[in-house]
Amino acid sequence: MSSYAYNSKEESTPSASFQKLCQQLLDGSSQSITKQNIEDFRVILHMIMHDCSKANIEAGKIWIFDHCQTPQHMSAMLEYIQTLALSRSGQKDRIHMVYLVNDVLYHSYSDFVLQ
Repeated sequence: MSSYAYNSKEESTPSASFQKLCQQLLDGSSQSITKQNIEDFRVILHMIMHDCSKANIEAGKIWIFDHCQTPQHMSAMLEYIQTLALSRSGQKDRIHMVYLVNDVLYHSYSDFVLQ
């Protein structure tokens, strides 16, 4: 569970988390990110939940590394993934999100160790 306190039911919906992700990513720290880029991430996550292929996980990982540049971006992205996963009734959908987060963490750690 994230460190965010969910004070209302609205805050814990995927829609509300997606809006928070949009606000964080469109904060002006990156000139190249657009609302369409963020919408593309939503599509990638749904593709991962539908078909957890290596290519889909790779697409999600690449999107995250390309667009999440600050700790606030990463936090909002992880909150959205968590909220989206918890909103699903199927265990497979949830585990697919774990695979994505695991891949991101693994490659982040590998890059850190190599530096």
